[in-house]
Amino acid sequence: MGIPLGIKITIRDPEDSAKLIHAQFATARTHPELKDLLKRCAELDVKESVAVRRMQLADRRLWEVETEEEIVAAETALQERVAERNAVTEEMVAAARAFVEAGFAAAGSTPEHASWLADRIAMEDLAELKAKCLYGAGSIDFTQASDGRR
Repeated sequence: MGIPLGIKITIRDPEDSAKLIHAQFATARTHPELKDLLKRCAELDVKESVAVRRMQLADRRLWEVETEEEIVAAETALQERVAERNAVTEEMVAAARAFVEAGFAAAGSTPEHASWLADRIAMEDLAELKAKCLYGAGSIDFTQASDGRR
């Protein structure tokens, strides 16, 4: 019996929905470097929450001001907070993408194939992939949603 390469992943081929794609995704147990990538994702998730809260507060301030001068200042502050949130969100998406690509690559995919596979993993499926990677075992069928639809 061979050593498992990681988590078995099944996804639907976007070019032909009748075809399934089977791949392997490494686990943090066998590839501890994935833990660092997951830690970075978690840190950025917190940073995004803070940025969103700052944006909400700046938006609230805009609705509390009364003079044109205050409106201009509040608008500038809000635009700055939106830009900060957008930058953190982009950084968070890039970190998630790096994790997914690294997981496929560590399980044996070439960098190009790992990128191609990462293109087929939806952001809403990322939490399950992270959990299985940390747990270190299992399989994921991304062709079936928890309610049976896909």
